[in-house]
Amino acid sequence: MARGTDLIIDLREKRFPSLPTPLFKDLKLSVPASEILVVLGPSGIGKSSLLRMIAGIDNDYDGTITL
Repeated sequence: MARGTDLIIDLREKRFPSLPTPLFKDLKLSVPASEILVVLGPSGIGKSSLLRMIAGIDNDYDGTITL
C-alpha cells in the first residue's frame, strides 16, 4: 500500500507580468502517491516555478494544487 498522498494539479493559469503569454494554461496532472514523477525541459520552461507552486512557496496562480 502506498504511503503519503496523491498530488493533484489543476492550474487554469499562471502568468508573470513580464511575459506576454501565460507560463501555464489549463495544466491538469494527477500523480498517485506510489508514483515517481520527473520534470524535464529546457531552461526557462517553468520547472522551478511549478515546483515552487507545489511546495506552497508561490501562491500567485489561478487554480488548485492539492497534496
